[in-house]
Amino acid sequence: MVNQEERARIKILETSPSKGFTLLELLIVISIIAVSATSFFIFSNTLNTNDNIREKIQYYRELSLHTGNVYSFKNDGVYLSIDNSLIKLEDFNALLVLSVNTKDDQTQSINNEPFLSIYSGMEVNIKSFKLSDGTTITL
Repeated sequence: MVNQEERARIKILETSPSKGFTLLELLIVISIIAVSATSFFIFSNTLNTNDNIREKIQYYRELSLHTGNVYSFKNDGVYLSIDNSLIKLEDFNALLVLSVNTKDDQTQSINNEPFLSIYSGMEVNIKSFKLSDGTTITL
């Protein structure tokens, strides 16, 4: 005859507790969630027209880093450069840019051409530009 203690031990062995998740599995799931959340935040982050020009330039620098696209700024809007053509992304309601200082310290006045191009890797083609109110923005 089997005693009471032996029965309890057999029951415990039959219903072993679940093993749960390993630390590696938890780390992988957490890292996937973090990467997804970061990507979603960056690509869903949009700018209002009231944001200033520095924030708008920083936004497009980060976006070019993630997408690999080239973005160009003109006095009337922000453009996406594809195959030597410009596609307007949004209107640009900032002060007019009067002149730019190029990387080789030459000052150029602005016509109806892009005054700033942002390349992948957050690279820009100018050092600074001057707005119509006299403000100089250095990049």
